[in-house]
Amino acid sequence: VPTPKGLHSLPFSDFDLRATSLEALRKLDIVEPTPIQAQAIPIMLEGADLIAQAHTGSGKTLAFGLPLMEAMDPDSRDPQALVLCPPRELAAQVGDVLSKLAKPAGIDVLILYGGVGYLVSRWTHQLWIFPVGMLTGIGIGVFAVIYRYGRQ
Repeated sequence: VPTPKGLHSLPFSDFDLRATSLEALRKLDIVEPTPIQAQAIPIMLEGADLIAQAHTGSGKTLAFGLPLMEAMDPDSRDPQALVLCPPRELAAQVGDVLSKLAKPAGIDVLILYGGVGYLVSRWTHQLWIFPVGMLTGIGIGVFAVIYRYGRQ
């Protein structure tokens, strides 16, 4: 879907975002949304599902990451979101961006991928990021992770 003329020039402050999200954007020196962000964020803030496609480097992580942060309860220590990424490199990149968005709100992000040791004494992170290959059968793997650590 083409971006309506001028839509991407709205500042993030025009979206219904928490002060902590706006603070995270300021720290990242991000002022105006990209076209994919301008189109996706309002739809996702309303709670609607969305399938979107955009080029590499267009801001897709922020396009889904900001509404994800807005939907989370920073006061709850329960896991509230699970992000699945195909390769571990993408999981690391997405995790880096989401960690920076989450920090001002006090939301903990846990990034898990193979080949790296983890010392996790308590599974209290609120946002989990996994490469898809880490799960054997996405449906069974996601159920197992959520049941074992998040929904006992």
